[in-house]
Amino acid sequence: MMIRQQIDKAIVQKRFESSLNSYNSNARPQSQIIEHFWHLLKQQCFLSETKNVLEIGCGTGMLSQKLLTLPKLETLHVNDLVENSFVCDNEKIQTCWGDAETALLPNELDLVASASTFQWFEDLDSFFLKISRHLRAQGMFCFTTFGPKNFQEIRKLTGKGLHYPTISEIRQLLGRHFDLIHSSETVMSNFFKHPKHVLRHIRNTGVNGTAESKWTPGKLKHFCQTYENLFLTNQGVSLTFHPYFFIAKKK
Repeated sequence: MMIRQQIDKAIVQKRFESSLNSYNSNARPQSQIIEHFWHLLKQQCFLSETKNVLEIGCGTGMLSQKLLTLPKLETLHVNDLVENSFVCDNEKIQTCWGDAETALLPNELDLVASASTFQWFEDLDSFFLKISRHLRAQGMFCFTTFGPKNFQEIRKLTGKGLHYPTISEIRQLLGRHFDLIHSSETVMSNFFKHPKHVLRHIRNTGVNGTAESKWTPGKLKHFCQTYENLFLTNQGVSLTFHPYFFIAKKK
């Protein structure tokens, strides 16, 4: 089984680069995902002995700041498609910017961690193999990504969106190179006052790598009216997030 999709990484990079200054103040759902992920890591991993770490898709550093608190950390390698997306004056940080699917990565890693990144990858099967080769024996591979209900409102209205594999498909891919310790999923509904605020959230967090880039007044009006007709609740209009959580150990 292969999980592959065509992604224009140049567009993804441009959208995330333009959202760097607005990301943290708009990324409440992403922050909630990281908080839960960090709780799982502390429960399931022997983080107290972790020294050499790679974070893939570090973004503005929400997870990076937590990884820097590891008691025996010697090196945190941070990677992102957007160069200098995370700037921190800490001697433990080493940078390896670029597309993690093709970039040179450090070896003998104790932990590879990533939050809300792999949905943008083209070939998870090949990438999981790559990660296994860069981990030391018994090294940990822990990440979050998203499932098919993610942004289901946008997909229903526009017919566009990423390919999100099922959780069982990712478990199967991981099983080739890793022992799965934990996998789980949840569905989060976030609410906004108006569909325009949904679009603003998507733009300000850079997650519109496959979304409509230009809206005519007519398109925007039709989108907002249809969105309200289908997804308006007492709390506002909904936007669904469908995060997966995985913790695995190299075989």
